[in-house]
Amino acid sequence: MDVFECYANVSKFGERHRVRVNFRYKLKNLVGGASEVREVEEPEFYQKFFSKVDKALFIEKEGV
Repeated sequence: MDVFECYANVSKFGERHRVRVNFRYKLKNLVGGASEVREVEEPEFYQKFFSKVDKALFIEKEGV
């Protein structure tokens, strides 16, 4: 079973907030241990993630 882990840090930046997110990909072996762990470094992956977050925030704000 493959697993993505996400680590997020949110900090105040003036009147706004700064969000830093890192993803790691874990390939699990048959007994549940990690046989491979790698950082997700593809910019497209993070662009898709933040696009979905942006859409969710818009929907919540508009009460849709």
